[in-house]
Amino acid sequence: MFKLTHRASRWLIAGVGVLLLAGCAGQPTDAKPVPDALSTSESAQIVETELAGMWDRTGLPDDQRPEVERIRFVDLREWGPTLASCMNDAGWDGVVAKPDGGIHQDGYTEDLRGAYAYDWYICTAKYPTDPVVNSPLNELQMKYLYRYRAGEMRQCLIDLGNEISEPTSEQVFLDEYPRTGGYNPINEVNDSHWTEAEEKCPQLPKGLWG
Repeated sequence: MFKLTHRASRWLIAGVGVLLLAGCAGQPTDAKPVPDALSTSESAQIVETELAGMWDRTGLPDDQRPEVERIRFVDLREWGPTLASCMNDAGWDGVVAKPDGGIHQDGYTEDLRGAYAYDWYICTAKYPTDPVVNSPLNELQMKYLYRYRAGEMRQCLIDLGNEISEPTSEQVFLDEYPRTGGYNPINEVNDSHWTEAEEKCPQLPKGLWG
């Protein structure tokens, strides 16, 4: 699955890249964030970069990379169920969507790694993540994310019985995000409580991309 912390394997983040300090003068601090518009060429480049990196990780030769017709873009909420369904259709019954939006992968041996990676690439190419999710967050989005993590998400984790430290300031979060991902209270959750925390206290707030 993909996780949005230092424990992540993806892509993750999938979707929250390097901070772009876009001008937000005069906008209220509680305004719903609006992502920066992407041109057709920018969208295409984001998708190609993601797919090229995924193909490189398969370890298969470049001349074996298939041409895949895109079916549609998916958002983060759709990603797990859509990719799991695609892989199931390809014969990988051990791929199951998880409640937190990620994917549980099981049921293939080491000798099938290449075949699995090949089908995974095809499914991802058919249903790539919406490019806007993989584009840099602007300042208003970053502040929205900070308020969620420092407020609602942190309190959710505390209510589950976790000891969570006080958040950094908003400015520290903005300064640190490009390098470290910024303050994320889920990093303080014990591994034994991780699944419950991930399911009940999502790391990304609704509306982050508008």
